[in-house]
Amino acid sequence: MQPPPQTPQFRGPLESAFRHRGLVLLPVLALVAAGAVIGLLREPDYEAEARVSVGRVDAPVYTLDELLIANTTLARNYARLVGAEPVVEPAASSVGIDASDARDDVSGSPLPGSSLISVEAKGDSEAEAVALANATSRALITYVEDLNRRQESGSLLNRFRDAARQFDAARRRLQRLQRQGAGAAAVDRARLDFFTQQARTEAIRLQYRNNEGGLPPEGLLQLALPAVDADSDRWSVLQQLMLIGLGAGLVLGLGLALLRENRALLSRARA
Repeated sequence: MQPPPQTPQFRGPLESAFRHRGLVLLPVLALVAAGAVIGLLREPDYEAEARVSVGRVDAPVYTLDELLIANTTLARNYARLVGAEPVVEPAASSVGIDASDARDDVSGSPLPGSSLISVEAKGDSEAEAVALANATSRALITYVEDLNRRQESGSLLNRFRDAARQFDAARRRLQRLQRQGAGAAAVDRARLDFFTQQARTEAIRLQYRNNEGGLPPEGLLQLALPAVDADSDRWSVLQQLMLIGLGAGLVLGLGLALLRENRALLSRARA
């Protein structure tokens, strides 16, 4: 009498993988190798970093603590300007790349606890990344100086208008006293006030004209550490692609081993 046929038992992934190790290793090796080939053949991206310092170097010693807090705040604000059009366009033009591409390749961030701004730039080559990082840093400095100059010009213009009104008032007061035949002491005081207001107005006018003529304000931003080299992402991307291949290969290999080991059970289920 023949024994009854045994019912196929389901084999789990680990048991299936142990029984069909070659079937598991084959897709793993294939996909890891494919990831390595892709990683080696792709053109790497390069990233360079330059650092811009915020704050004047000629500040009095007794104000350093307060200035450090203020400059740290300014660094956070100025770092947001790295991607601004007046910064990106001249930087891209000096490097010889399109501004729209440069806008995606540059970024700025304040270094925590300091008054330094990190300006990072990516490029297709090390030279391009270094040039773009330094050009963006210089464009940022120029843009901030221009903003400060315009702000100072507006303040000087208001001061000039106020001084002009006081000068005109002093002139009319002197003329009125002279017409009325006032005493010598009152006329002398009015004349002194007139000359004082005239000198003040002229000084502010000259200061405003020089400012409008392009004389730069005292440097608040300086290129503290220009970029000299760039890091390549070749090996990091290569490792990522190989890890992806390893994971995908394991999943595929375990699936193939599971199907192979339980094919009898699957055939019986279909029957």
